[in-house]
Amino acid sequence: MNDQFTKMVMFQAPIWPACTKVLSSWYPEDRLGSVFGAIHTSPYAGALVGTSLAIFLQERFQWRVVFAPSAAAGVAVAAFAIMYLKTSAEAGVDVPGQVRSK
Repeated sequence: MNDQFTKMVMFQAPIWPACTKVLSSWYPEDRLGSVFGAIHTSPYAGALVGTSLAIFLQERFQWRVVFAPSAAAGVAVAAFAIMYLKTSAEAGVDVPGQVRSK
């Protein structure tokens, strides 16, 4: 196992249980498959868009500029999640077809 893969696993693995809890609290069980399917396409879409943006920026600017947009986007998404991400129970919303645990 290479070092990059090990780091990826170490930092992505703790996110999955939180993601599962939040998504499963917002969607009824009969739609979870579609929701998780859409979530699982995001790495591929991100790789396509990120690579295209990196090539575009590298052709027009210095190679160092390539890292700024992804860093800014990561910080923005993290800040948004910290400030606004809640489960449906925390937001006081009843989701049809979802059994609320006490």
